[in-house]
Amino acid sequence: MDTYDRKAFVLAYAKANDPDITDPKPGGYFDAVRRHRAELLAGLERLFELELTMEAAPDGPLFMLFRATTRSYLAITGPMSGFLEAGLIHSRLERAGIHEVVLRDMGRITEINAESKAAHLDILDTLVAQLLGDKADRVFTQDDLAAIGVSTTPPDHDDYDWADEL
Repeated sequence: MDTYDRKAFVLAYAKANDPDITDPKPGGYFDAVRRHRAELLAGLERLFELELTMEAAPDGPLFMLFRATTRSYLAITGPMSGFLEAGLIHSRLERAGIHEVVLRDMGRITEINAESKAAHLDILDTLVAQLLGDKADRVFTQDDLAAIGVSTTPPDHDDYDWADEL
């Protein structure tokens, strides 16, 4: 990402608060991703001059809705969410003669989920604009983040020993 506007700020908050980022090995790749996301959010909070916490928010009830909407956004999934490899499931669906029907309906769920995510992001953008006030239209660059010591480059999964991760 070259620039960081309030929508990027919202996404940084969501990613930093994603409960699905867990690491079976302390100090591994997923811990590095979690740290990177937290650092990026902290940098954007500093640049936007708004800490996205209940204690710091200028309007507690709006922040409560912002936080709840973020949790709802992060909870949007589908039946195949979380599967890294689903070949066995697909072969069983084919054997049962229901593969096409199930995939069609999963496609519908995917479309509905995309619409839901877009609506959630619209709400989050509106709420954070209100919380930011006259700072809502600020846009920052990678250079702005680098100037305060924040890297926008996420950890490289190739830098980690995956034999120990899984």
